[in-house]
Amino acid sequence: MVPRRGSVLAAMAAGFALAAAILIPPPAKAGGSASVEPLTPAGAKLFPADAALQQVWRDQLGFFEGPAWDRRAGQFVFSDIPGNRLYRWNGRGAPQAWLSGIQTSHDGAILDPERNRYMVGPNGSVVTDDGGLIFCVFGGNRIERADLITGKRTTLAASSHRGPKFTRPNDIVLAPNGGVLFTADEGLFRLVAGHVKLVEGGIHPNGLAFSPDHKRFYMTEHPDRIMRYDVDPSGHLTGRTEFVRMTGDMSFGFVDGLKTDKSGRVFAVGPGGIWIFSVDGEHIATIHAPYKRFSNLAFGGADGRTLLLTAPEGVYTLREAPDL
Repeated sequence: MVPRRGSVLAAMAAGFALAAAILIPPPAKAGGSASVEPLTPAGAKLFPADAALQQVWRDQLGFFEGPAWDRRAGQFVFSDIPGNRLYRWNGRGAPQAWLSGIQTSHDGAILDPERNRYMVGPNGSVVTDDGGLIFCVFGGNRIERADLITGKRTTLAASSHRGPKFTRPNDIVLAPNGGVLFTADEGLFRLVAGHVKLVEGGIHPNGLAFSPDHKRFYMTEHPDRIMRYDVDPSGHLTGRTEFVRMTGDMSFGFVDGLKTDKSGRVFAVGPGGIWIFSVDGEHIATIHAPYKRFSNLAFGGADGRTLLLTAPEGVYTLREAPDL
C-alpha cells in the first residue's frame, strides 16, 4: 500500500516514481525465469520453469492497488488510487472501470509529484461472503462497502465519526471473529458493526493477512519487516514477534501488500518484487517487478493459483505451479 505520511518524501522519490526506462531485474538463477527467481529447491517448485508475468493493464498516471478475487463472479477487482476508481477484470480482454469518483475532496490525500495527482481514492479491498467489497478510501479517511452486483456504496466507518481517529486507511482483511482488520497511519484497527477499535498503535503497519487456518496473522511494518502474531481461539491477536526482516535497496520499494497462499507461504511486497517465504520464514523465491516495485497481490482463479499483482504503473498476472 501507500507508505505512511512520515515517509512520504522518501517514498515518493523511491517508491512512487517510475524509471524513465525499464529497469532490468536481477538475472534468474538456474531453473528460474525472467520473472521468477527460485532461491531454494522448494522455491523452484512454486512456478513452472517458463513462468512469466503477463501484463493486464498499464497506465503510468495511475497507481494500482487493492486486488481482490470475487469468487461468485469469477473476476478480480482492483483499485487506481489517483484515478479514484475501482476496476473489474474477468481474465479476458481489458479490465473494465466499475466505480468512479469515490472520493470528492483531497482533504486526506497525498500529492504524488511524479504524476501531479492526488492519492485520493480507493486502496486496499476485500470481498465478503455476502457479495460485498469492503475497501479503504485512502484520501477520505473512511471504510466503505460496495455491492458487487449493484455497485451501491455504504460508508461503514469514517474517522470523523465515533471511535478513534484513523488517517489514510491502507489495507484490509476479514477477521475470523467477525468484521475486518485494517491498517492506517495510526496503527492497526478492527471494525465490527460500525464500531472502530484501535488494536495496536505506535506502529507503522501496511499489508496484512491471516494464515489459511487462521492461527497466524502477518503484517508488514515500514520499512522492512514482517511481524507475526498468534491468533487465539476467540480470534484475538497475541504474541507479536518479528517474522522476517528484508534486506536490499529500499529505493526499489519498501514492504507493502502481503498475502498467504493455500499452503501458508507468505508473499510480501519488498524491494524489487514479491518476496516469498516459507512458514518458517525462509526466503525461498522472488517474483521480480518489471519496473522498480509491486504494490500488492491477490490469489484468485477457479483453483486459487492465479496471482494478480498490482504495481504503480500497471497490473500483471502469474500462475503458480499446480498440485503444490
